[in-house]
Amino acid sequence: MQRTISIEHGPTVACGLLTMDGEQYVFMTIHHFAVDFVSWRIILEDLEALLTNQNLPAKTMPFREWATQVHAYAQTLSDSIWPLSPTPTDPIPLDCPLSSANDQPAPPQVTYHTFEVQRASLGRTLSDDLYTEVAPTVGASPQEFLIASLLLSLQATFGIDVIELELEGHGRRAWDSSIDISRTVGWFTSIYPALFDLHQTHAYSKDSNNLRALAIAKQRMRSIPDHGFPYSLQRYLQGTLPLSTPSIDRTAPEAVRVRSAGWNCITFNYSGRFEQLEAEDAFWRPRHIEMGWADYWNKDELFNRALSVACDYSSSEGLVLSVMYSSVLHRSSTIQRLVNQWRTSLEELILECNANPTLSIVTASDFTSASLTELDFSKLVQDDLPSLNLTLAEIEDIYPCLPVQEGLLFATLQDPAAYMVQLGFTINGQLNVGRFHRAWDQTAHDHSILRTHFLTASGCHADKNLQVITKNFDAHWTIRSWEGCQTDDLCEQFFLQERSSGFSLGRPWIQFGLFRMAPNIHKLLISVHHALLDGWSIGLLLQSVCCNYSGNPLPQTVTYRDFVGHILELSNNEVEQEL
Repeated sequence: MQRTISIEHGPTVACGLLTMDGEQYVFMTIHHFAVDFVSWRIILEDLEALLTNQNLPAKTMPFREWATQVHAYAQTLSDSIWPLSPTPTDPIPLDCPLSSANDQPAPPQVTYHTFEVQRASLGRTLSDDLYTEVAPTVGASPQEFLIASLLLSLQATFGIDVIELELEGHGRRAWDSSIDISRTVGWFTSIYPALFDLHQTHAYSKDSNNLRALAIAKQRMRSIPDHGFPYSLQRYLQGTLPLSTPSIDRTAPEAVRVRSAGWNCITFNYSGRFEQLEAEDAFWRPRHIEMGWADYWNKDELFNRALSVACDYSSSEGLVLSVMYSSVLHRSSTIQRLVNQWRTSLEELILECNANPTLSIVTASDFTSASLTELDFSKLVQDDLPSLNLTLAEIEDIYPCLPVQEGLLFATLQDPAAYMVQLGFTINGQLNVGRFHRAWDQTAHDHSILRTHFLTASGCHADKNLQVITKNFDAHWTIRSWEGCQTDDLCEQFFLQERSSGFSLGRPWIQFGLFRMAPNIHKLLISVHHALLDGWSIGLLLQSVCCNYSGNPLPQTVTYRDFVGHILELSNNEVEQEL
């Protein structure tokens, strides 16, 4: 039935209703050029709705309309959106020679006749741990775990460190708010390259090889422009990016001919979990049919890659790792060793992360507004954060300063007491000091500006000052009893002492003094840098503290980070109007 479909002559769909052992089975096959993996989810959902007498969801943009619009959109893309990497990849060693019988260079007959596959499964327990516990805790996706372990296995098996993978994305990108293709059936898949350098310097250089590879995989995957969508448009619709499979140079050395023929290419495809088929009460229950992988293709078609790597999830085996290869290029023992090493590397990576429940893989991709490369980020972690007496584990966010903050910080570098705002308040009535502290902690949790440190422009961020937001509120509190003392004189002395110390990069930019004047009278003194708070914010801040102290917290509002992001997106003229 599968061989009856044809993308050229049709049909592209074939279905059959089969009865075996008293049970009915539906067999459906659709040419991959007609539908992608996401489309299969939509088709099965719609069929289930119709077969159970439910209404279908609203239709989204037709595929033909999207195809027309995407052609027009492709012509608007800048060449700079997908920079070409100058780093050459390491050639993949081959087991079999590429020479003819008379020792003259000749391309081998690498077709799907020579196509074989080796598999290994991770098992349900570790696979489910990865999805439900490990990946969410450490801040890396299951796909990034799979890529990291694959890179380690390629390094161990072939001795290569700079590896390019050809990846697939779902390609359902909406560049305009009028575009809704969330339930459109078609082939949207984007195909794009990603280069991974296991020698790359980064913040995890002192950690294990496993964690270093995971950090590299996460950073690289999250720095790819728009999940590879622009690359597909520029390569296939614009024609401005080079093809990865140029013609074979018969006179070149073997390694060069391997690369030029496409046999240095490694494709990687991760389909994710098909959760609508995994539930015990699922309407559709998959039945495994063993088929030779070569049956999916024309056996005379050229297999123009070194390896084709895939990962799927099975409800019985968990993650199934597959490596497809040509027996003309590699021995089965080599690929079996690679697959086993991939499984071992993935197991070790999961177990290492599981053994450290507080572990978090943080890369420059977690702080996109700061626009740091991984090398810049490494320098920031190793040099700049220690200057603030901070570690990476304490950091929640990093983003640039606003223009007004830049000016205030410049003045403070000249005079540490410049733009220090000092406020004094009398608190009448019984005060629970512990609850008062917790009220401030909650306010600082809700308003990240209170947890801000500043990094002045230097080194890896020489063109901008940065705001570094800590996870915890680390303001300094001075708590004393001033009962029977001259309040005004002591307040003046405290403020003078604060001004003489001023602000510096290694100190919190907000300081508190809480002084007991009498059993039911306290004095609250605050020294804060104007780069943290303006006059309007002070009233809002005190209101939030009072509400938190009384147990009636205010509703959440727009975060300061969102405001910074909004301002950074504006042009200079628009910024002046906003501010």
